[in-house]
Amino acid sequence: MSHQNLVSAIGAHFDNQPMHAAQRHKVDGRWVDISYGEFGNQVREIAAGLCALGVNSCDRVALLSQNRVEWAACDLGILFAGGVTVTVYPNSIQREVAYIIGNSDSRVVFVEDDTQLQKVLQVRSQLPILKKAIVIAGNPKQDDFHMSLDSLRTLGRTRLEQQPDLLAQIRNNIKIDDLLAIIYTSGTTGPPKGVMLTNRNIIFVLDTVLGCLGDISNFEINLSFLPLSHALERIGGHFLPLYVGHTIGYAECLEKVGENFQQTRPDFACAVPRVFEKVYARIQEQIRQAPPMRRKIFKWALGVGKEALVYRQQNKNLPTVLALKHKLADKLVFGKLREVLGGNLKYFVSGGAPLDPRIAEFFFAAGIVVLEGWGATETAAPATLNLPYAFKLGSVGRALPGLEVIAVEDGELFIRGPSVCQGYWKLPEQSAETFDKDGWYHTGDVGRIDDEGFVYITDRKKELIITAAGKNISPQNIENKLKMSPFISNAMAVGDRRNYITALITLDVDAISKKFKVPDADHAALARRDDVELLIQAEVVKVNTDLPRFEQVKKFKIPPVDFTVEQDELSPSLKLKRKHIVSRYQNLIDEMYGPQEEEKGL
Repeated sequence: MSHQNLVSAIGAHFDNQPMHAAQRHKVDGRWVDISYGEFGNQVREIAAGLCALGVNSCDRVALLSQNRVEWAACDLGILFAGGVTVTVYPNSIQREVAYIIGNSDSRVVFVEDDTQLQKVLQVRSQLPILKKAIVIAGNPKQDDFHMSLDSLRTLGRTRLEQQPDLLAQIRNNIKIDDLLAIIYTSGTTGPPKGVMLTNRNIIFVLDTVLGCLGDISNFEINLSFLPLSHALERIGGHFLPLYVGHTIGYAECLEKVGENFQQTRPDFACAVPRVFEKVYARIQEQIRQAPPMRRKIFKWALGVGKEALVYRQQNKNLPTVLALKHKLADKLVFGKLREVLGGNLKYFVSGGAPLDPRIAEFFFAAGIVVLEGWGATETAAPATLNLPYAFKLGSVGRALPGLEVIAVEDGELFIRGPSVCQGYWKLPEQSAETFDKDGWYHTGDVGRIDDEGFVYITDRKKELIITAAGKNISPQNIENKLKMSPFISNAMAVGDRRNYITALITLDVDAISKKFKVPDADHAALARRDDVELLIQAEVVKVNTDLPRFEQVKKFKIPPVDFTVEQDELSPSLKLKRKHIVSRYQNLIDEMYGPQEEEKGL
């Protein structure tokens, strides 16, 4: 371990490079930098303010906000005060907010604005330990419960004047195995579980990943757009840049991510497969609508890129003729695609779910490196990672040095090593079930490991569909193929203990509206149209040609609205909450399975 705790590692940059940009965000239409010196002052004032409120070592403090520069300052302020940050997704419903704050015994909560404050106020009677709500934006009324972030910082400045060595004393007392964060899992199969991560867990991952990547001195900025409450973004897009003293750019919102890429010109970014699926689908649709010559050039360039990829995977130089063709393909096609992402992007890091190999191949062929990894909140994000010089498409890379990954008899993958968390907060029985006495974390993911140590994920153990005929089917495999269509927003395969597979499919409203020239149509209106049903049927038929017969989707239904986090159908990290979706659309599912469950193909 290069540092005793994360506070000392990040705090060193506040002192050693006070003029360097720590954060970049948009204010009144222009991008503004916040230096490490200024950022450090904010963090220290927040930390001292929390101490003045009575926050002590290892006390939990909740953080409920969208991504913004203050999110980072509040998170670090909690850690610099010796506290433990409990992150809450900003789109969490009221019940989840009450559960996480109450379960974690948080004494203080940071909320972004009045909208988030109301979620807390409505459940305050259920939270006897919660003593203070600090509002980041706006001017809340000041009373025994509400307080503005500015007021907290003023309180902190006063405390530091009275006790200048306060934070140094706290920093020196933080041990490597002290709790640093409780990150609650998505809760796709039940109530969220609080994963307890220590300084050791986080620092091990940061040091190991940096060691694998080598020299990153030219990686000046990353663009942060995934929820900071998610382990991947928290560790890869928040802690890692600050750990090495680089700059974090904050996207304005998901709708403006594409625009923000071009404006900030980042060197890397973390993303989930859904981002790549949507980009891929949009590009494919644009090419389908392009003039014949442009389609021909694109197809040729993509073929050249795939041919060159074979050599890249083997770390070999391109033959002369192929190198010339690749240079031309880059000028005509690939360079333009990279400019859409700002032109400086060295690579994406992809996690959260397996990425379809065809999509990975497409991006690699275009010179956009996607380093796919795998892990979990329980392993402080990545446990395996593809590297620029050692990758296999379709895999999630090899185990990070210092970690062990094995596949047991039924295909479940186990992980052991310094990044594995302490267990689940207040859940000793579930902790004992998931983390065995030999130190192995039972991931619940099913996969295989090849002779070179590359790991391949096939499904979630608890989500496998077992048909009435006893066939084991990966729903994710079917769903990922369906979502590659530009006209499909989301999909959920159904068929457990049934005679055949069906699917609930939601629509990409923008793409379908453009195709049928109905710009003002909503999801419900499009779902009722016969021509839309025929369009989706054609997309399903395409997918079925790439599946064995027992996995093919025999019937489908289009729900009236898309799956959303707000309706509790998706987790905050956009994973399907299958039980909730089945409960809501049981009638549509029943319609696809008649009394005899007669198998009728599309």
